[in-house]
Amino acid sequence: MLQRRIKQLEAAPNLSALDGCPGHCHPLVGDRDGQLAASVGRSNRLIFVPDHDPQPRLPDGGLDRNAVTRIEIWSVENYHG
Repeated sequence: MLQRRIKQLEAAPNLSALDGCPGHCHPLVGDRDGQLAASVGRSNRLIFVPDHDPQPRLPDGGLDRNAVTRIEIWSVENYHG
């Protein structure tokens, strides 16, 4: 499942292309603000960040998923405990 998710991320021209795809790519909040996650199994998540400095933002402060064209993978973990 991990390799499938990585291939999916590699093939996407930007993060918006993943909307509605398996894996539920979603932004994290709180102390993980700026990070995103995608499912790689029942409990594990692939954690990554946009590889842009600064991160592209919308006027309301949210992440501009259309402008995210590069990511950096940080970890695979079960952050739900």
